[in-house]
Amino acid sequence: MDSPIDFSLADVNRNNIVFGVQGDFFKLHDGVRLHDAAGDPVVTLRKKIMTAHSRWQVFRGNSIESKDLLFSARKSSMLQVKTKLHVFLANNTAEDVCDFKVKESSSHDSVPFMLETLPQ
Repeated sequence: MDSPIDFSLADVNRNNIVFGVQGDFFKLHDGVRLHDAAGDPVVTLRKKIMTAHSRWQVFRGNSIESKDLLFSARKSSMLQVKTKLHVFLANNTAEDVCDFKVKESSSHDSVPFMLETLPQ
């Protein structure tokens, strides 16, 4: 039995849909698509199977081809209480050092994640 993912992200101040998400929970390796309000694909998120750190790849538009890879993200460690992601831009193929980090915030703001820029 398939479990489709189909939800939208709305601007509550203007009462309009900003992005929508479509995919299939049991077929995440095929990709989950984020589309704009007109239904045009913006990015495709694809979960890599058999990885220790829950790696995701993000591609341009409706593609899952390597030439359209924008970035990949993975958990910083296998066991986490709060989410911490290491993000690698597409041209960082060695992935020795992440390009930036995303951490779950401990504040009670409406935005639960914060971006940490790494020193150059």
